[in-house]
Amino acid sequence: MAIDIPRGVRSSSVLGQRLGNLQLTDRRPLAAGEVFATTVRRFKGLERPAIVLCEVDGQMSPEDIEVLMYVGTSRAKTYLVVLLDQSAPATVHQALSH
Repeated sequence: MAIDIPRGVRSSSVLGQRLGNLQLTDRRPLAAGEVFATTVRRFKGLERPAIVLCEVDGQMSPEDIEVLMYVGTSRAKTYLVVLLDQSAPATVHQALSH
């Protein structure tokens, strides 16, 4: 599993945080209790069985929306979860509602 965000590292409120007893990290190899979490741009070309795409919100750059959403949603082999904020652009809401 991996957690991807469409923002940059500095503007993320998720990267480097703890979720319960799990530490989110972009370092590899992962240690026990760690989950790989990075930006969509850094994860391009990689895939995992399960992806959580989070921080999809109104802070996404309008010119990057299509590319970031395509790359972010196409990294999961089996299971994809998108945590979509109400402030996300209408185009993102529409694309994910189909």
